[in-house]
Amino acid sequence: EFSHTGRPFLFYVQETWNPADGYPLHSESGYVRPVAEGRVELVLAQPSGITEILAGALSGTRLDMSSTLVGVSPTAKQVSAVKRVITVAGTTLSYQLDMAAVDQEMSIHLRAELEKQEEVPRS
Repeated sequence: EFSHTGRPFLFYVQETWNPADGYPLHSESGYVRPVAEGRVELVLAQPSGITEILAGALSGTRLDMSSTLVGVSPTAKQVSAVKRVITVAGTTLSYQLDMAAVDQEMSIHLRAELEKQEEVPRS
């Protein structure tokens, strides 16, 4: 979900859950900040102890961002770099997250295609 408070940034929150039983799987929240024409920053935190600061470009309906800093708490999985790409086409939001973590090279961590709905059913 992206929302606007009237200030020059967007609030971002993501929550995923298992569709079979409603069990929560992941969440993160933060802010998308426009910093110059076509340039943005994303600042976010995850309850798993990982924080990310990413910078990138907005071109049309595509947002490409790469980490400038990844912070991890003492008990979090070691993540050294992240890349996020978000594209919107009509009512479909496509999302790809690449990650370098736990001594592994940058690779695709997840991909998703989400369709806009009026209400999201939850258990």
